[in-house]
Amino acid sequence: MLFQPSYQLHIIQENQFEAAITEIETTLQKYATRGSLTTFDGCNLEYEYYLAENSRASVVIVHGFTEFYEKYYEMTWYLLNMGYNVFLYDHRGHGLSGQTNKQSEEEPRLVHVDHFQDYVQDLTQVIDKVVLPASANLPIYLFAHSMGGAVGTFYLASDECKVSKAVLSSPMVCPVTEGIPAPIVRIASRHYGKKYGWTTRFPHSHDFDPNVDHHKTSDVSYARFKHNLEYRIRDTRYQTSASTNCWMHQALSI
Repeated sequence: MLFQPSYQLHIIQENQFEAAITEIETTLQKYATRGSLTTFDGCNLEYEYYLAENSRASVVIVHGFTEFYEKYYEMTWYLLNMGYNVFLYDHRGHGLSGQTNKQSEEEPRLVHVDHFQDYVQDLTQVIDKVVLPASANLPIYLFAHSMGGAVGTFYLASDECKVSKAVLSSPMVCPVTEGIPAPIVRIASRHYGKKYGWTTRFPHSHDFDPNVDHHKTSDVSYARFKHNLEYRIRDTRYQTSASTNCWMHQALSI
């Protein structure tokens, strides 16, 4: 079913968000196409997309570290109403997608990746096998946030790139290491990986906290912060929080 764009952009105000997002999510489900893609190494990626009538282009949203694609339903709504198709997916080891073969089954909240380029290959396959076939020769655009911004940057520089325009939102090209020089953290992650195992928890990463104080986060909107936290509390698959030693080492090597 094709979504009928309004071609009007109305940003939801803070005091209207709770009621508006509930209506948006309910409406979106009428137009959603969902599926699962098996990647180059056998990991399953869950995706969802929406097609707009007389669409002008297809936008692929690439989420950040420990996020999940449902967090971007508000943005999906805005883009659809401006006449864009929207494609979303969960990174490996995030949300509804499968874990990597080496990811710890005992600590499913850990985010692990063997090589950062695995994320890039996943994006390549999502675009080639899902986005392009559903887009009917439309231009492909990219919106990529944080870790997704780093993934998107590598993809844009690759020979496989099919994207004509991109927005990189706070791309993770120089990760914040909480006041400690990044080279020191990288050396520490290599030490911990060799001593305790690459798939074990990086000692200085944080657990999921259902009682996290909004004022200690970077979220500007409390209503959106609360909504996303409720998503995570309801479903343990959205509670990824800490990284493995290998993920940290890879992230600081890009």
